[in-house]
Amino acid sequence: MGSREAGAVTGEISGVSKKFPGRPSIWQNSLKGAMAAGKAAKKPVALYVGKPDTDHAKLTAKLMKSLGDRKAKLLWTFETGTEASLKDRGLESAPAIVIYDPKSESAGSDPLGKITIKEGDDDSLVNTALDEILKNYKK
Repeated sequence: MGSREAGAVTGEISGVSKKFPGRPSIWQNSLKGAMAAGKAAKKPVALYVGKPDTDHAKLTAKLMKSLGDRKAKLLWTFETGTEASLKDRGLESAPAIVIYDPKSESAGSDPLGKITIKEGDDDSLVNTALDEILKNYKK
């Protein structure tokens, strides 16, 4: 066993990691964190309220595929659609997306808009609704 320079080892690790990149995540860890990040980045926050049995990996893959550039215009966070969280967000059912202005004082303030998603909805319906909400968003 011999010794090696650190630069050579980190270079090899870096090379391997480029061949196997991790999946990008569009999610912030919490609504509170997303609101703080949104305020700093001057981006609205999208809270995806999922069904209690939502597969997060499949949901991320679907949204990455179906949202086009809209995923980059918003900071995303996820919440499970329990009865309490639906009531807190003024929603009757999940899945849904609630858009907040991070410049507002709290996450409980009036949202910029809400989108309820139904099984089989075409991606363009969600994208059109997001565009309408974002069009009215003033920085």
